[in-house]
Amino acid sequence: MKKILALTAVCCLFAGVLAAEPMRDRDYNGGPIPVEDAETGSYYVSVRGSDDQDGLGEDRAFKTLRKAVDAAKNSNTKRITIIGILDDKSEAAGNGESVFAIGDCGPDEILITGTGDGEQAAELRGGKEKRVLEIYGPAKLRFEYITVSGGNTDSIGGGIFFENSAELTLGTGVVVRDNHASEGGGLYGLTANLYLRGNAAIRNNTVSTDEAGGILLRSGSFFMGDNAEVSGNTGGGIVAWGSSVTIEGDARISNNSCEYIAAGLCLYISSDVILRGNAAVTGNTAGQSGGGIGGIQSVFVMLENSRISNNTAVHDGGGLYFVDSEIYVSGNAEITGNSAENDGGGIYAHDSVLAVRGASRIAENSAGDDGGGIYITGTEFFLGESASIEDNEAACGGGVCSELGAYSTMEDNSVVQGNSSSEQGGGGLCVGINAFMIMKGGIVRNNEAVYGGGVYIEGGGFKHSGGIISDNNAESGGGVFRRSGVFNQTKGILQDNAPDDFAESSE
Repeated sequence: MKKILALTAVCCLFAGVLAAEPMRDRDYNGGPIPVEDAETGSYYVSVRGSDDQDGLGEDRAFKTLRKAVDAAKNSNTKRITIIGILDDKSEAAGNGESVFAIGDCGPDEILITGTGDGEQAAELRGGKEKRVLEIYGPAKLRFEYITVSGGNTDSIGGGIFFENSAELTLGTGVVVRDNHASEGGGLYGLTANLYLRGNAAIRNNTVSTDEAGGILLRSGSFFMGDNAEVSGNTGGGIVAWGSSVTIEGDARISNNSCEYIAAGLCLYISSDVILRGNAAVTGNTAGQSGGGIGGIQSVFVMLENSRISNNTAVHDGGGLYFVDSEIYVSGNAEITGNSAENDGGGIYAHDSVLAVRGASRIAENSAGDDGGGIYITGTEFFLGESASIEDNEAACGGGVCSELGAYSTMEDNSVVQGNSSSEQGGGGLCVGINAFMIMKGGIVRNNEAVYGGGVYIEGGGFKHSGGIISDNNAESGGGVFRRSGVFNQTKGILQDNAPDDFAESSE
């Protein structure tokens, strides 16, 4: 199944680990293990262990993860320590498509951890034609210092498949890497919640369908923060269907690629996303549209110094690509250095609502055709509150290109400056067929184009009722050039443009 547009899910607090007491001088006869001594506080699992032991020490470790989870569920000890590598040779057969299966763990969170970080971390490893781990609710699990790798399945969720209200936290020292599936190469969540924290990384996973090499979440929630990363996945980083997503705290979605749409984060049908707190979506590449983030019928909010930068789309929307959605960019957010071969180097919005405000910047983006900074069709667009569109470039509409029913308002202290149109018109603003723009405030300055350095009108309407259009340059119509359509100036200032403030076609 190919992506149409879509993503990734979302806020968690994890419970503390309860210390418990190891059993001493007892014979173990199976079943729940009583815990009466506070020295150990963990069950251990090792390929060299045995399920006939009590698991309460490295030299008494269980052999299977399943046995340790059953023991933890029925005792006060909610910590499991994995020693070394566990794989399909160490876990008993019978788990179907998965090497490891965990479910029905009770209401308390269970921590599953390794004994060291980096290369010393423990590992859960997949098997031939099997995913690594399946989690089914009710289950509340937190992983630390664990690598999940080597899953390879024709089904979904190559690394981890979790469902049925399961709550999964991947924390410090967790890496999910080099897994493969039809969808959700790293992780696939179904009506479940996922939290990435503490440098957790989802890396270098792949899919056969271009449906989320990293993470696919359906009808759930996803939180990503604390320097967590989703990077280097093929088939896209994150896909969320009907889910809620929060990305913050220096989290990174980077260097993912897909053949079709939305390489970094894809939102589909009633998903909503908040990107904030220095989070970054950077260096992703889409074979069609939406290099950084794309969505349909979704809500996207970007604020608090977050950034979308250096993403690439072969078609439209190098940074953002949205259809029938709501997009809000504010709070010092930045969309910079993105590129699209067709339209919308920074942002492409169709039949949507787009607001750029609050000292945010759309800068240094490029498009091969229209809208270096922003391209909109059938969209209601607002630019205000000291937001800036600057130093973008395109063949037409270096800063903003609006067409086909788009309605735009520019006001407050907003700035459109330093943008360029290399082949046609509208270094700053282009108002195309059946589009309308009203400038109530702000400033359009230092832009350049062949026609209409500040504003180019071709088949649309532009009303200048406030603000300043100045110091723009063009071969004709340094300030405003009207090829066709309507230009109406009332209270705005139009001055110091070269070679003239206003010109129109003689054709």
